[in-house]
Amino acid sequence: MSYHLLFTVFLPCAAAAAAAPPDTCRALVIDARAPTHTTAPYFASWNIDSSTDREFFMLPWGSPGLLAAAAGLSAGGGAHVRFGGTGNNALHYEVPGAPPCAPSGSGYTCLNESTWRGVAGLAAVAGSPVIFGVNFFPSGKSSNKTFDPTNAVEFFRWARGSGLEPIWGVENGNEINRLVTAEQQAEGLLALDDALAGVYGSDPRPVLIGPDALGLHSLVAPPGAIPTSVILKYMVDFVAAMKGRLHAVTHRA
Repeated sequence: MSYHLLFTVFLPCAAAAAAAPPDTCRALVIDARAPTHTTAPYFASWNIDSSTDREFFMLPWGSPGLLAAAAGLSAGGGAHVRFGGTGNNALHYEVPGAPPCAPSGSGYTCLNESTWRGVAGLAAVAGSPVIFGVNFFPSGKSSNKTFDPTNAVEFFRWARGSGLEPIWGVENGNEINRLVTAEQQAEGLLALDDALAGVYGSDPRPVLIGPDALGLHSLVAPPGAIPTSVILKYMVDFVAAMKGRLHAVTHRA
């Protein structure tokens, strides 16, 4: 037996429907009557987080055991690796052509050439295209809420020129939640895409995935929980602000 589902979620308007501006009353329609994509039977997805408390900078990337485990993922029928996590919001890309990393104690960590070679090599052995979580706040969270793609472009230009770019998609920021508005997060991802056009030219560039938010959940309503209507509005506002250039929507509860 098969089931065909069509969901429509209506978001609350800021005012009475008759008086509300058109952009304040929106409907999110999810048509699940037919699959849009089918994964391989043994598909796997895994994550590499550059946080120091996960010992990212201590990993022996050339370890035979680690490479054997990665090769096992490839044999399973396909995988994706997400290079993202809390630590990715503190990364400065210290690759040839980019300025040196900030001094110790600045709050930043350094993704240098040898470390990225390790990540890219492991992904290649695993047959896993990379979803790259770009640092949304390269100048610090308190400085401003406008994304500056300069350091990211330096990294992608070097990686692409070095043949070390198994990057299939990009996310902008990690778990930044409502530190920026949905529109600001979309503006940052579109700015990254526009900047990468200068790196890739007429060749296909990484697809856009987002918003990268965590904690926008309210299935249980403890004190301070975010109402479901606010979560849905954030997601819909983000999708609308992406102007049709978004490849996939993400949400992690």
